[in-house]
Amino acid sequence: MYSVDNKTRDAESSVTYTKNERETEASFLLSSNNSRNFLSNSTLSKESADGDNQNGGNLYVPRSRGAIVMVACLYMSFSGYGLATALGVVYVELISAFQCQRSEAALVQSLYIGLILGGGLLFTKVVIKYDTGACVMAASVAACVAMACGSLARDIGTVIALVGVVTGLFASVHILVSSIVINWTFVNNRQFALGILTLGSTIGQTAMPYITDALMEAYSWSGCLLILSAITFLNSIPCGLIIHYSKRYFQTGEKTHSQGGTTSVMSFFTDSAFMVFIVACFIFVTFGPVELWFIVDVAVLKGFGVQSGATLLSLNGIFGLAGRIMCAVILKFYPKTRSELHMCYGFILWAVAHFGVIASPVYWGMFLSMILRGLSGAVVIVFIPSLQLELRGSENFPTTIAVTNVIMGVGGIIGGYLGGYSFDVTGSYNLIFYIATVGSVYCGISMLIIFLIFKRRNGQSGQYQNLLG
Repeated sequence: MYSVDNKTRDAESSVTYTKNERETEASFLLSSNNSRNFLSNSTLSKESADGDNQNGGNLYVPRSRGAIVMVACLYMSFSGYGLATALGVVYVELISAFQCQRSEAALVQSLYIGLILGGGLLFTKVVIKYDTGACVMAASVAACVAMACGSLARDIGTVIALVGVVTGLFASVHILVSSIVINWTFVNNRQFALGILTLGSTIGQTAMPYITDALMEAYSWSGCLLILSAITFLNSIPCGLIIHYSKRYFQTGEKTHSQGGTTSVMSFFTDSAFMVFIVACFIFVTFGPVELWFIVDVAVLKGFGVQSGATLLSLNGIFGLAGRIMCAVILKFYPKTRSELHMCYGFILWAVAHFGVIASPVYWGMFLSMILRGLSGAVVIVFIPSLQLELRGSENFPTTIAVTNVIMGVGGIIGGYLGGYSFDVTGSYNLIFYIATVGSVYCGISMLIIFLIFKRRNGQSGQYQNLLG
């Protein structure tokens, strides 16, 4: 028999337990292939039979169509994130061409990275409500024009405004749409498909440094940016067409939205696990990309040259690709794996890589550190979408991406500037790399905290079920 006080406390906790139980159940469904297949297939069969859906009554996605959509989204990820790495190579030439401070030149890439992540919040409602493919095509044209005009600039301020701000803002549509479309298309294997999507960015990080270095040697930084504007954005227009003509296959969850299945944005900030995740994301994006921003300049300052720096960037991409394939396989065959635990050791290894890059006096030390950086970064990046799904559920995924990317975008803007500023003040990049090392360790600890929060919630949910029984 429970005392009156115990009954009162149980009653007061029932709302919390119910919420936690719902989140735990959603997490279980998303992390189990069998449960996911049963749920999705039964839903699709019912809706296809009565035609009562807002996607044309046809939710079955042929494999060929799914493959085409995946390729289109991979290219948008390749171009968007690949350009961010390319700007790390151009960074060195901008300092020389405009005789500007490193903090000023760093704003080009930091603003671009920040806005491709955070700018998506401005377009989320438009993308969801209207045509995702049309939004991609319009954004591609606008970004291409802005970047082409930036290549003709005669001062660093214009390059910052056109390439960093305007191009980054419209490129954010590519990043946002690619994740949303994959979520809508691969309803039976969301985690695995989102893991595959991350391959696009690492392929871009591998190829773009070499492409950029070759273009700069032939056409200078100005011609390089002009050609990159076509490679990254004009070539994305066909991707928008593919998405436009595939929209009848999307399961957008609009019925769930109309029935109150989604929650308000403010509820995200009352979720303790999500808040720990957001803080970790802010720190990781503020200091995590220091190699992408400054490794070429670090190599030059150590006497190894621009091409050696571009090779180090490509190592990050090559081993990042290998790591992401490995992690995608884990998600495919072990769907119940705990994303936050994988991210924990990923962050710790990333910290070792940060330290090794700046502390090593020889090129081979930097070489090995960039290999470790690619592998550890892959672990973190691949499991982020899975953790986002577990934190807020698939029905809230577009909003989760938007909110997360805004916080990460702010961190990206701040981090790039701080890195350049720290060099202007101290004369080296040591400080920013050491801060990045400490930040990565903190992020690893944060993932353990999230694991403990999930474990507590699962325990509370089990207790509540026992009480009902």
